[in-house]
Formats: sequence, structure tokens, C-alpha cells
Amino acid sequence: MAHSAQAASFQTGVPLSISGNFTIKITEELDGDFPSVEVDNTFFGSFFIKNITLTGVGFEDFSGVRLSFDLPLGVTFSEQDDDGFPEFPLIGFDDGELFGLNFLAFANNQSLFLSGDQFESFFNLDPTSPFIRGTVTYGDVAANPVPTPALLPGLVGLGLAACHKRYGHSENA
Repeated sequence: MAHSAQAASFQTGVPLSISGNFTIKITEELDGDFPSVEVDNTFFGSFFIKNITLTGVGFEDFSGVRLSFDLPLGVTFSEQDDDGFPEFPLIGFDDGELFGLNFLAFANNQSLFLSGDQFESFFNLDPTSPFIRGTVTYGDVAANPVPTPALLPGLVGLGLAACHKRYGHSENA
């Protein structure tokens, strides 16, 4: 299965904060009784995780991801709605490339499952009766290096050297 998220590749071996957006596009409606959802409807969300270090080897997943998205259930979902919170939701990477999110929630007598590039929602919490399916694509994904405490002593040393140089010159004047 190809994953649309694989276009995003990240630096390995350094702490990163990663953020981005995702779009859920409904591809199948298996139960016509679900109001406000039709094939080709799209829904939007965002995610953020801080201070993770990727090895870039094999599959890696990390907890602590923050996310938010809306579906026409009258509910805005966040990481705290995941059934496994705080260990879930997860964000996954395969060989240093974004695989996607893993999120499972229960709301309004329905379950919602987001995994990588797949989305499903079930009626009456029964995974044998999906009533909407869709795809997930990820965009505007950005990674920023997290400043490490190892830089602090070097910066303090530079500051002290500058002060010493400044005051050392003024004493000789």
C-alpha cells in the first residue's frame, strides 16, 4: 500500500519538532443514514509533536502527538479523545519518512480510526460494519531542530569572553 505521507523526509539523529496538516477525503459511504457525509467530502486537521529524534531506520512511532480535526458529528477531536490517551495517538515514520498518524476515538455511538493514509468510521462501535471510509493526505509538514542544552555552555562561554574582552580593554585605556 502506498502512503501519501512518504513525500516528507526528515533529518535523523537530532531532536525535532514536527508539525503539519492533514486532509481526510471520504471515498466510500456504506450506510446512507450518516448525515452530512458524502463521497468526496473533505475534512481538515493539524498535528504537532515536539522533541523526537529519528534514527531513520525501519518503522518508528512516537506518542505525545497533539492533533485536532473536525468531522460532521458535532465534535472537534483532539489527542485527548484517543481511546489510548496518553500513550496514543501515535505518529509513525518509516525509514525516516512520515508514515502518518494512528488515532482511535469513540463518539456519538461511532468509532473513528485514522491510520497512516486510511480513515474509517464504524456504527455502534462494530468494526465489522464500516459505514464511511476515506483517505488521509498530509501537507505543509515542517520540521524544526530543537535547541539542545549542550549549546548553553558554549553560548555562556562566548558571552563571558566578550565581557572580558570589553572590560579588559576599558581597564587598559
